[in-house]
Amino acid sequence: MKYFLILTSALFFLTLSCTAQKRTALQDLDDIRRAYEQGKYLQALAKLKVAEKQSKKTGPELLYLKILLQKAILPPADDDAFYSQIEQFDSLEELRDNCKIYLHFYGPSNAESPKLKKVQQIQLDLREYPVAKVQFDELMHLRKIQKKHSD
Repeated sequence: MKYFLILTSALFFLTLSCTAQKRTALQDLDDIRRAYEQGKYLQALAKLKVAEKQSKKTGPELLYLKILLQKAILPPADDDAFYSQIEQFDSLEELRDNCKIYLHFYGPSNAESPKLKKVQQIQLDLREYPVAKVQFDELMHLRKIQKKHSD
């Protein structure tokens, strides 16, 4: 009987802990979504990174929000700001990878999902950007030269 009480108590506290973690994860998602909708992309991305570390995995909802946020902060392909730092290309590559992952793992089961269609559209939009780092470097260098000559 004593072992039964100990086991029941341990199970109760474990369940309580899991429920609290799930509630926190849901609150995090709501906070990230709200920040995204308010246009606070960097704040939402910071919250998302914290949520990823806490959950130790990126589920479909977190990955979807991450894709939206990465796309929102990525300058347009014809903007000089995009070619100002090599890190922009790294961000572009990460976004491409995240789109591929989302479509591979969550696409087949959600063929008619609006989220899936949004990710597919983002992936199509990324075709405007350089594909290879060498191409990005060349364009970055050309833009710097053009800027020097125009000044």
